[in-house]
Amino acid sequence: MSERIPDVSERVAERSDGDWEVAPDGRVHVHKSKFGPAGSRMLKAFRVKPTLTVKLDALGSEVWQLLDGRRRVADVLAELRRRHPDEEDLPARLGKFLSTMVSNDLVRLR
Repeated sequence: MSERIPDVSERVAERSDGDWEVAPDGRVHVHKSKFGPAGSRMLKAFRVKPTLTVKLDALGSEVWQLLDGRRRVADVLAELRRRHPDEEDLPARLGKFLSTMVSNDLVRLR
């Protein structure tokens, strides 16, 4: 039996709560706590970084900055197509990006 990938084009995508920054090279670095506040304090005591840093590639960085909680996924794709008219695999790349980010609680779809 084949699995059907759900159509999320009409859903609004937004970044989950957390810190992020734009590095000097223009790429986004997203920081996520590995554990809650108590766990983070314990990790710091053992000199272990309590946060996970995800360094996005150029396209992922563009998508991240477009996820403002107002745009639908279809709007994000339309903007990417406008910016990158020669890219043929944008829908697949956006889908993979969103799937990965949602599964890691870095992006929410509503």
